[in-house]
Amino acid sequence: MSELKPRSAPRAADLGPARLSQPVVGRGRGALAVLALSVVGLSGRAEAQGWPEGLPHPGKPSLMVCYPGGAVKASQALPAVKQLATTLVRLGGATGPIEKATRFLTDVSQCRRELEGHPPILIASLALYLEHAESNHLLPLVRPKVGGVDTETWHLVVKKGRATDLAGLKGGTLGGTAVAEPELLERLLFTAENTGGQVADAGTFFKYQAGPRPLSQLKALLDGGLDAVLLTRAQHAALAALPFADQLQTLWTSPALPLVGVLVDTERTTAAERADLQRALLGVCADAEGAPLCQLFGLERFEAVDAGVYAEVAKAWARHAAGTP
Repeated sequence: MSELKPRSAPRAADLGPARLSQPVVGRGRGALAVLALSVVGLSGRAEAQGWPEGLPHPGKPSLMVCYPGGAVKASQALPAVKQLATTLVRLGGATGPIEKATRFLTDVSQCRRELEGHPPILIASLALYLEHAESNHLLPLVRPKVGGVDTETWHLVVKKGRATDLAGLKGGTLGGTAVAEPELLERLLFTAENTGGQVADAGTFFKYQAGPRPLSQLKALLDGGLDAVLLTRAQHAALAALPFADQLQTLWTSPALPLVGVLVDTERTTAAERADLQRALLGVCADAEGAPLCQLFGLERFEAVDAGVYAEVAKAWARHAAGTP
């Protein structure tokens, strides 16, 4: 991947089916993953060697990005990060070199292992946030506004004629990037409340087949290799551009769930560091240098967020813990 040039490169929103076929970082979690890699070291006071005061030794990650099931790799994100980092550091008031102790992970199991090290700054999925909110003392700092909304919805797509309702998919194979996190499906998406009682336990109702590239899985859907594919809002919006779109139908749509942005461990960061980081993120998309990059990644802006935004979904998460009806 060549170095991204924000003033000339196409926006991810203009890439159409590419959002389904390539590891394009442009919307929702993917956009956050790119931005997150550059926010390390936004402490108002950075030591000469580049490690913010009070944060872990350089051998440990100061920021971790968990992007479960995605095809995005750190090597693809870093060129854009280098362009954005300077702006964020300037807005955050840091004076030292940019922090480099980062982790970019797509494997959920590895994310969980690394979270035991308590990274001070974290970008993670909603499921990982809810799972580790207490143990990692996580405080939501900002969340993104993407496509006019600050929530995510998932759409269950099938080949026309395969089923007329969810009950008709019992025992079928489900694909999609979200399948990399079964807990999301079982605790927040395919619950009895959300499915009109058709699905009580997604783990026994479906067979899971995760895949990082939705287009490949949609083709498998047509070939009979999968029975359904779960798509994000952005992935679903790109369906209309596919040559076989008329062979697909949307069988079910989830309730909207709040997007998660940048999280901080309150026991590994100071109030001043959190304020500097938040200020930088809130201003980056309105900044002359930051705006083109936000446009490139499909982000309108970051907004301050209170943990209370996630109160209801946290209750649902706890209510539908493994083994709970």
